[in-house]
Amino acid sequence: MSKSTLYQELEGKILNDLFKCLSKREAEILIRRYGLRQDIIGKKKTRQTLQAIGNQYKITRERVRQVENFSIKKIKQADEFHKHYPALKDFVLGVLSRFNGIVEDEFLVDLLVREAGFEPKIVDKESKEIDPQEIVLHQIIDFILSKIINDVVEPVLTVPGFMGAWQEVGVETALAEEGVKTAIAVIEKNNKPMMTDEIISHFKKTPFYTTSKVKITDEMIVSFLHLSIDLKENVFGEWGMRDWGTISLKTVNDRIYYIMSQHKKPLHFSEITDLINKKDAAIFIAHGATVRNILTAESRYILVGRGIYALKEWGVEPGTVSQLIEKIITEAGEPVSRKDIIDKILSQRIIKKQTILITLSNKNKFKKMPEGKYALAEIKK
Repeated sequence: MSKSTLYQELEGKILNDLFKCLSKREAEILIRRYGLRQDIIGKKKTRQTLQAIGNQYKITRERVRQVENFSIKKIKQADEFHKHYPALKDFVLGVLSRFNGIVEDEFLVDLLVREAGFEPKIVDKESKEIDPQEIVLHQIIDFILSKIINDVVEPVLTVPGFMGAWQEVGVETALAEEGVKTAIAVIEKNNKPMMTDEIISHFKKTPFYTTSKVKITDEMIVSFLHLSIDLKENVFGEWGMRDWGTISLKTVNDRIYYIMSQHKKPLHFSEITDLINKKDAAIFIAHGATVRNILTAESRYILVGRGIYALKEWGVEPGTVSQLIEKIITEAGEPVSRKDIIDKILSQRIIKKQTILITLSNKNKFKKMPEGKYALAEIKK
């Protein structure tokens, strides 16, 4: 199977050969039911329902199901099936064997697609529209797994804590189960999102890895991450518990908070925007005006300089420079030296020293004492 022509091989040759034994209507029903051709997939749905197909051919949903099942039986009895079956079986089992025979559903399809040299691409970053050719390719592989070689592979249905997965028929799941538990333990112990390489490094120090009779490869460890229903990869390539806010990033606000918490220092709103887009642009575009509006509106972000924001949880105080000076003097309970005021303000704000001095010169707010220290101005009645 040519690496550079996987799509043409599967959609143009193999499917055509497999469908030669079918009538035009039988073939069309399978194509629509499993989303096997670009011209019949929509933007939101890649497969058509039994009802939609029934409406198209003016037959009942049950009749569509009967035609579908009958057509697949016809395919498996045809000469073309026996011609392609060995290569398809070896192709899939060859990949499964690298993972001790069990791989999460979408991860397996991605592996098969990439194994054959097809690189996915985003057509439109704004709409997150995926290349239709890739969608169809995934659907064809899923059809092959579930309907063509389903005597040697089967879905994993009964393992608690697993995502949907495929396994070689008869394979034991104990190794994968223990691998998933170990991966979860590694991440929970770290208590923060981790990059894949970091997880692999920590995983290799666990008793499960060091005592396993089966060689645990790096890609098997990655597979354990995908298998777990409790783990998820965020848009920045980090893994964590699915319910962590730093993993399930859904909004611009989530991404802003994530970026700032990772960098642990005040950032300009334009820099935050660039960092979001640098890591996330394939599926998400952030706009500077939106980022700035959120930073201004949300109380967990504090303006500490011209367009520069910090997280309130870092101990940064809200308020203007004048309000901060008032608080410093009030909490001291006595006049405070200019140096101490400047040092404390600069620990909270990224501003020029001159800005603080100008603020201190406001005689309606502050009073310079004979010893050079500052107190609050007396309120005139």
